[in-house]
Amino acid sequence: MSAHNDHRWMTISNVLSVLRVLITPVIVYTLLMHYWHVSFWLFVIASVTDLLDGYFARVLHEQTILGHYLDPLADKILLLSCFCTFAYVQLSTVPLPVWFIVLALLREAIIVAGGVVLVFQRKGHSTAPTLLGKVTTASYMILILWMFLCYFAGWVPCKSFYGGVIVCAVCAALSLVQYCMRGVKSLGFWL
Repeated sequence: MSAHNDHRWMTISNVLSVLRVLITPVIVYTLLMHYWHVSFWLFVIASVTDLLDGYFARVLHEQTILGHYLDPLADKILLLSCFCTFAYVQLSTVPLPVWFIVLALLREAIIVAGGVVLVFQRKGHSTAPTLLGKVTTASYMILILWMFLCYFAGWVPCKSFYGGVIVCAVCAALSLVQYCMRGVKSLGFWL
């Protein structure tokens, strides 16, 4: 059964995506309260739910219409909330640059807006994540884990941290271009 024909909503994979959304405000709160270890483990749990929801969707044939939209939305909520909270808290060990936060927010806003247009144009099949989009999400998660580890160890690894920020930014920019090109082509505006 394809995701476009499956209208179920209560599946293991969808429950894991919802769990990721529900954990996010708790992560934000614990970051703001400086409960770093609790935040870290909650983020690890949320990241694992991201791995497991896709796995269960494929293995248990639970690829649903809801899951098609819920999984990437849950990722966006989790990652952008963490980035914005880290920027607000301003860790002295690894401060996130403002330009990176702006790029991440802008990328996600454009992708979500484009996805909404494609869905309303009945071209929702074009909203599936690309490999580069998945790489960007993974790089964001790794960067957040690296920020936690740097904080715990008291490291100020400027070169490796900013190298990681640049890698994430390049992935984000390239995937945004890829999504935009795919969206324009799907809408029939391709030159």
